Amino acid sequence: MDDGLMHHYIDDIYKDGTGYLWFSTGGGLSRYDGYKFTHYNMNSAPVAIKGNFVHKVCEDDFNRLWIASEGGLDVLDLRKHQNVDLFSGVDSLNLSFPDNSVVNILKDANGDIWLYSTKIYKIQLSEEGDIQDILLYEDNLQGELFVALSDIDNDGNVWAGFNNQIYKLFPSEDNRLKAFPLSNKLNFEAKTMFMKFLLKENDVWIGTDRGLYRYYRNEDVLKVYRSRADDPHSLSHDYVSELVLTDSKQLVAGTLKGINIYNPSSDAFDQIVAGHASEGYGLNSNFINAVFYEEGILWLGTETGGINKLSPRNAFIRNYTHDKNVEGSISRNPVNAILEDEDENLWIGTVEGGLNLKGKGEERFTHYTASSSTHLSHNSVSAFSVDDEGRLWAGTWGFGIT
Repeated sequence: MDDGLMHHYIDDIYKDGTGYLWFSTGGGLSRYDGYKFTHYNMNSAPVAIKGNFVHKVCEDDFNRLWIASEGGLDVLDLRKHQNVDLFSGVDSLNLSFPDNSVVNILKDANGDIWLYSTKIYKIQLSEEGDIQDILLYEDNLQGELFVALSDIDNDGNVWAGFNNQIYKLFPSEDNRLKAFPLSNKLNFEAKTMFMKFLLKENDVWIGTDRGLYRYYRNEDVLKVYRSRADDPHSLSHDYVSELVLTDSKQLVAGTLKGINIYNPSSDAFDQIVAGHASEGYGLNSNFINAVFYEEGILWLGTETGGINKLSPRNAFIRNYTHDKNVEGSISRNPVNAILEDEDENLWIGTVEGGLNLKGKGEERFTHYTASSSTHLSHNSVSAFSVDDEGRLWAGTWGFGIT
């Protein structure tokens, strides 16, 4: 879905309060109303913005869109459709961000705006929407190209990732912010870049350029997931650019090699990459910069392929077929009965192929036939049931129950 976009490089996808989708691109900002695009860049009229490379946007509580770009910060009144100047006359710290590159921005639980330029700023708004105060954090940020920001605790004090650690930022004296390390376990290898924090249940998932981490807050334990060439259910790439949750609480991770859908039962991932395009569910670009989920649809912003739309529910149809050259494939293709037991093992009854067992998290099948040590009364199995004692009952064609 790239017809009408200003640029095929998509850095962010955001939905505002009226339902419009905003695409931050390498050529400006595009608003999509479901039918057509409206574009904003340095040369657009009547509304222009400071930079053509737009990184992020967010909406405040006053129907204004804050736009972070390579040229600085813009604020757009969504009702009047005009630029808003909030910073002229503000007597505060040395404000470098209005006209210098801003790479990240978010609204916290209290309605205040946080952003990262070369420093971290918290912009406190009054009840009328005016600038009330601006707080600053500038220590240990040298060389940080990007700083992940997230109000994980929903209290207005954000988590921030920089200097190979994760901190929580609190107001301090003299319009400053103070950073407190969250845990000794949240220390990472040198030059780690933090891309995204996401709360799922009580665990915090951490996307970095060195892998995906899961922080078990209750136990203070950190687990890492990385790409392994010999494991198709590992992470597809170590550079994790985005994390989102679907309405069914599925975790989706965008990477520099497609997207990954987390399977909690196997603690592994289903990968969707550009190489799957010939199979009808792939992507046109592996470089995923942005992921947005709404009403069963994943909107994927890529580096070279514009926007991809995908339904995670229909993304995977995995076929298990008989292959005489593959040990552990299903015994026969005609299938009459399927049952999943309470341990999430899959039992499959075939025609003339006996009974097949696929253990939880496994990809191969164990076969039970009339000639095996645990023999069936017949190799055509047409029905299953599990009794209260956990025993499997198999009904066959004309030869009773086993």
